[in-house]
This record gives sequence, structure tokens and C-alpha cells, in this order.
Amino acid sequence: MERLVETAATRGAAAPAREKRRIQTMFRRMHAVLSLYLTNKCNILCGHCGVESGPHESTLLAPEDTLAHINALASGGGLEAIHVSGGEPFLYRNRMRMIAACGLAANVQVAVNTNGFWSRQPERAGAMLDSMPGLTQIILSTDEYHEPFLGLEVVRDAARIALSRELLVDIYVCTPAGRRTEFVERLESYMGEELLARVPVVVTTLEPGGRADLVPEAHWRERSRNLPSGRCDLVNRPVVLEDGDVLACCNTTVAKRCKRSPLVVGNTHREALPDILRRAREDTLLQAIRIFGPRFVAERLDTDERARLGGEYRDGDICALCSDIMSDARLTEGAIQACGAEETQRLVAIGRALLAGEPDL
Repeated sequence: MERLVETAATRGAAAPAREKRRIQTMFRRMHAVLSLYLTNKCNILCGHCGVESGPHESTLLAPEDTLAHINALASGGGLEAIHVSGGEPFLYRNRMRMIAACGLAANVQVAVNTNGFWSRQPERAGAMLDSMPGLTQIILSTDEYHEPFLGLEVVRDAARIALSRELLVDIYVCTPAGRRTEFVERLESYMGEELLARVPVVVTTLEPGGRADLVPEAHWRERSRNLPSGRCDLVNRPVVLEDGDVLACCNTTVAKRCKRSPLVVGNTHREALPDILRRAREDTLLQAIRIFGPRFVAERLDTDERARLGGEYRDGDICALCSDIMSDARLTEGAIQACGAEETQRLVAIGRALLAGEPDL
């Protein structure tokens, strides 16, 4: 493991200086961002956590099989960033150093999601970030569910320390329906205008899943018998899980429920990552969901298969519809057959050319 870090760091020493860019600007491009789900272990136990991470967890990704292919993926012109999430990635700093060094060597962005707990010891926190020169972006998570464990001063100080190392910093806050709640206003007031001028505060929607199933305010969407519409921008952001499985979709809360479905496109312990991603790009079912959404697939199921879908769906919740299809073996097989039809393949190819600018398939 250490040998890989040394090799990557040595190669990275001669790499051209990188312009730091936020990974959010790359999300719409096919496989531009590769996510590494480093661990499900976290040092806090938030009540809304969709992946149910916590101190009791012990899963941990051994990233060598993935990192060995980062240079090839980047040099091919597709990969632009590595996104590390969990759990709390900074609980495993040696592995974070390895990932950051690999990103530096490959000249790709490296962003990490964190709760910022490390800012409680400012000098050590600064030294930690200095030891990971490949890092380009810190994405801090906070909300009313994090605050009982880590106060606003932890987030503010983490942002200041990261900015002092010339890293990009964002703060993500999860609220029901993505509303600007009292917590958001209090956070912004606490941060102050000078810090907010450099650190965007992004409000995201609280959704059911994991421990959030038990949070009443997570169930804010109206329900109806209509199939939810909308294309999926998540299925072009692959995630390598702790066991080496590669998910086509970055919504790990949903994809982990569908481990025997086409959402799992391979395993890095058994196959080279570039081959896995190539297969995902060529999979008509995955591309149909990406370009047109799961409703496009559901409408091509036969009558008996459609009867197996949930009777009602939350308004706009395409992930729930996708989960219903991908967690039912019969529906999955029906979806594969439907997307194998010549007319469906033609529509998906046209959609990729017109909507995603991908004419050369």
C-alpha cells in the first residue's frame, strides 16, 4: 500500500499544476467522476443517515485495485475527478493519502465528503491536509441531525483550515423538501459574510432511506398513483463499494438494495475497472434510465410485470421507481428484455446523441 503511494506521489511531482474545479460541475458528464465509498464507519450516529453509517461499522475499501487504473481512465480523456465518501473518510488517513497521491499523479480532482470532526485540533488538522497534496475540495456536511454531535464551530473551523490550504470548500445541509430552514439561516449567520463569500452553502433534500425512514419530516413528498418522471443524472456516476462492487449509480442508499441487479456492473477484485465502466456505457438499460428515466423503462414492461410495481409513488421520486424495478428479479429481467428491443435501442441511441451529445457510441 505504501509503495503505491510513493510511486503515485513521485509521478505526481512532475505533473502540471492543476486548476482546482468543483466536482459538481462535472456530474452531468458520463463517468467524469468516480466515487470511492471508502468506509461505512463514522464517528457519529446521525438520525437521518441513509446508509446507516456509525461507530459500530467496520467496512473498509482496499483501493489498490481501483487506483491502479486511475491513470488510464484519466489519460483516456474521460475521468476528471475522484470523489471519496462514506461514512467518515478521514478516519482512515493513510488510505486518504494514497487516494490523494493517486489523484495528483493522474492530474484529476480529488474531493472528499466529511463532517469536519478533525478541525477540533487545528494544528493537527492543517498538518493532515498538508500530507494530502492531491486533495482539491472539501465537502462539509452539517444539519440539525449532525449538530448534536458536532457543533457549528466544528464546521466553521474546518472550512477555515481547508481554505488556508487553498482547497475548495462547500457546505451541504440536508432539510425537508430542500427548504431554507431556521438551521440554514443560523449556520449562515454563524459563518459570517467573509467566509460565505468563499464557501457556498448548498441545501439538499432529506429523503427516506436507512435511518431516515424513521424521521417523519423525511416523508414530505405527496404520493400518487402516477409513475414519477425524470431522467437520472446519478446513474452516470459510478461508485466503488468497500467490497469492490461497482455500482452504476451514486445513490448508494438505493443501489445497495439492488445488489443482484444491473446496477452492479462488476467487481474490481475480479475485473479491471476500465472494462467494467465500458460495459456500463454500453448497457442499454442503464443508459435508458440515464437519458429518459426509469419511467421510460417501466412503460415498456408487460401488463403483468407493471402490476408488480408499487401502487403509489412519492411525487418526483424516480429513485423509488428504479428501486422497485431493480430489486425484483422478474421486473429486472423484463426491463432487460424491453431494452434489448431494436426500437428501444434506437431511441436510447438518439437520446444519447441529442440530449447528452454522445453521437459516437
